[in-house]
Amino acid sequence: MAPFYNSPMQASDPVTFDDVARAHERIGGQARRTPALTSATVDALTGAGVFFKCENFQRMGAFKFRGAYNALSQLSADEQRRGVVAFSSGNHAQAVALAGKLLGVPRTIVMPADAPRVKVEATRGYGAEIVLYEKNQDREELARRISSERGLTLIPPFDHPHVIAGQGTAAKELIEDAGPRDLLLGYEPFARSPSVTSAICGWDKSPTPRQFGQSKLPAPCWSWISCRTPLKQPFTSGWSWEPARCRN
Repeated sequence: MAPFYNSPMQASDPVTFDDVARAHERIGGQARRTPALTSATVDALTGAGVFFKCENFQRMGAFKFRGAYNALSQLSADEQRRGVVAFSSGNHAQAVALAGKLLGVPRTIVMPADAPRVKVEATRGYGAEIVLYEKNQDREELARRISSERGLTLIPPFDHPHVIAGQGTAAKELIEDAGPRDLLLGYEPFARSPSVTSAICGWDKSPTPRQFGQSKLPAPCWSWISCRTPLKQPFTSGWSWEPARCRN
């Protein structure tokens, strides 16, 4: 049986700030340090000072590259030789495909048959083998079967500490570049996404922030907010936040 991301850390292990810091060093030669930009219009709308971490400028266009590269770079030599398999509708697919190309790791990507053509072609362009599945198929089950049959390591898009720690480096950079703030907000289209969890760990050692948040509204990047006054409605509709917690 091929491993489901076999490593000294397991999916249930908590991610610490030190894990994020080590991931930041590990990916430093490959991931871009994307800019933290501001908008006077957004500041006026929110009544706050907002910094956007623009991961749309990241390699392959998303923060997912950080987690994929951190994960693949920690595989054993034998695991890298045999290759990996991942399942994704687009961003994780491209991230694993590009990370594998840079590290010389063979990669097979399970994608939906109706995935945007531009994402399928981008993933294939990075040299990955594409396996398409239909709506009545379970993508994770298919990926596990391929992993078992071919001896490939399965790289999940979330729920593994090496992937999570890599994603958290975006929050770490944002905190370093924008300085102390009050609220860290990430766009969370799926509840199981690791990015807010990563952000908590990334900012836990920052001097002043007390809250993290997630938004159900589309946004291409992290937001790091200094709340001079309570955030204005309706800008905050669809947001939720709570006190940050992270194990050190």
